[in-house]
Amino acid sequence: MYPKRGTVALLLAIGLGYFLVEHAATSLAETMGPAHPGLFLEPMRTLTLGFLAWIGITAIFVELYRQYEANPRTFKSVHEIRNFHVAKRFDSEQYMTNSSIAILGAVMVLYGWPEFISIFEETVHQFILMYVVGGRGEIPPLHFFWQVIYLGGFAAFALSLDRVIVAFLRDLRIKLLQRQLIRKLRAQ
Repeated sequence: MYPKRGTVALLLAIGLGYFLVEHAATSLAETMGPAHPGLFLEPMRTLTLGFLAWIGITAIFVELYRQYEANPRTFKSVHEIRNFHVAKRFDSEQYMTNSSIAILGAVMVLYGWPEFISIFEETVHQFILMYVVGGRGEIPPLHFFWQVIYLGGFAAFALSLDRVIVAFLRDLRIKLLQRQLIRKLRAQ
């Protein structure tokens, strides 16, 4: 198996999607609740989260298939496999860059989460007022800007963390292949 990028970022995106749907359903229930009591509260949340869980489980199975599908590359020896992995290996600069971006992104995500959720819920509320209820609602441009910045930071965090973890797994694979090569040489 040759670890491919994308799995960690996908899992983080599914987790973020879950929380956003949960908060959007809550905001929807609070906004629409007075006009339509009991219409959106639990059934809508359950259906929405069930659908999101189905998407998440499907995505995880697709990702598992992608990770474990047959490798089209063929190698004649363990030495060729090791050389292939070494050629694709991260250098220390790439490790530092991606680790730094992941740490900065994590700080931004953790620090900005309460404000982001507050703004997200307010945006959903205003959107419902404008387009569903037909009332007066307004989404301030600064709210939109803050959400884009936060989601950009989350994407940077998720992608950089994914790259660091995949590079670590590839390095681990190289070390295991080196041990296997050493055992073969000793056996000869």
